[in-house]
Amino acid sequence: MSPGRITTLLVASLLGACANLPTPTALPHEYPAPSSSAPLTIDPSPELNEPIDAAAAARLALRWHPSVRAAQSAFEVQQAQADQRMRLPNPAISLARARTRTTVDGGIETAWESEWGLHLPLGAWLAAWLGQSDRREIGVHAQAQAQAQWLMQVDMAARQARRAQIQAVAAQAVLADAESAWAAAQTAAALARRLNGVGNFSKLQWLRWEQAYAQQELMLAQAQELAQAARATLATQLGLWRTEEAAALRLPEALPALPENAPDAAGALAPAETQALTDRLDFRAARERRLAMLAELGFVDAERWLKAFSAGLEGSTEREAADVARMRRIELAWELPLFDNGSARGQAARAQAQQAAWELQAAAQSVRAQVRAAQSALQHAWDRARHHQQRLLPLQQQISEEMLLRWNGMFEGPLEMLADAQARFAAQRATTEALRDYWLAWERAQQVRWSPPDASPASSPITSTPSGPKADAH
Repeated sequence: MSPGRITTLLVASLLGACANLPTPTALPHEYPAPSSSAPLTIDPSPELNEPIDAAAAARLALRWHPSVRAAQSAFEVQQAQADQRMRLPNPAISLARARTRTTVDGGIETAWESEWGLHLPLGAWLAAWLGQSDRREIGVHAQAQAQAQWLMQVDMAARQARRAQIQAVAAQAVLADAESAWAAAQTAAALARRLNGVGNFSKLQWLRWEQAYAQQELMLAQAQELAQAARATLATQLGLWRTEEAAALRLPEALPALPENAPDAAGALAPAETQALTDRLDFRAARERRLAMLAELGFVDAERWLKAFSAGLEGSTEREAADVARMRRIELAWELPLFDNGSARGQAARAQAQQAAWELQAAAQSVRAQVRAAQSALQHAWDRARHHQQRLLPLQQQISEEMLLRWNGMFEGPLEMLADAQARFAAQRATTEALRDYWLAWERAQQVRWSPPDASPASSPITSTPSGPKADAH
């Protein structure tokens, strides 16, 4: 084989060893990742003309929130780092020029010496060429791991926006109920003052209604505070930072209705676990990390013997007054593996691969447990919401109808009717909170199929329900 052909094959092999990684395959996901070519500043005003439901909140958060863009930039950094690890080390070239002045018979003679050198990391090149398939597999798995982690951040940002929208709509509905209850308590307190003023009401009865009014006024203030906080949280999750944008945010009047059929926890559990183990992004990232470590084992064993091998080509030219001397030298160097033969690095790589295998198994168990817990919580949340809608709220409505009949028959007074109105408002508020808890549990059941659930509680209580004053016995 001719030297030119050998050189061509060597160059082709080295170019193949340092080839760029392919673009990672798109992973299936519920929410598409935002495009990196989209402008950084988007005016959200046109999107705020319509009420924002949960799906729109997730979509808009992925477009506007700066943390999503920051995570996207971090993913691009990881892609570049994975591609950088595929590159070969560069050769080194050295240039030097020295001047020597010598005194000869009372005179000074000057000699110039020029040196140059070319040093090639042949060991690293050979290791990369022999293990190019392993290196490529390592890079591909590293990119897939980074992509899964990026999509997991996308999913969590979308889920947080959806939960914030549910909390804001529920807080808005609770505030409306609190305003109605406060208006009823205000009417009752005014009536109690008039009856006490004309002597038809005892002071004890009047004080009880004043206490109920004060408690309801505090309830209204708490509901207003929580509604404002929920809107502020939603605006933050959407990436709205201007005051006029947050003020223009519109919400639906009520949460979506409770599904008629209960979630089939037993029938959906096995498919949900299988889907989670297939599509769960953190589990996919752990699996890619395990595969990358397995591919790295063979490369580490080959690299530890070849990486310390290097070659150098050096030359020098010495010019004196009378003649010119030239020198060429080829140098091969190999680090003797007497004390460090790389076995510790190989052992560490094997231990890390084994650690990743056990962590992957633990992650699979955790994913299954999270899916089961989310399905169970969804079932119980549906049962509670259904109980409020089918039992407690209808019973309160029947009680209110009976109170109205007794009022028409003059068996009950106006204060008893107002107390019944407050109880009806409290029942409506509890029903709204139970419906909110169901949709939050539904969001968690969907999230655990794609990303790990958040550590924050599924819901937070709005306020406690004050009891109205009891009428004195006639």
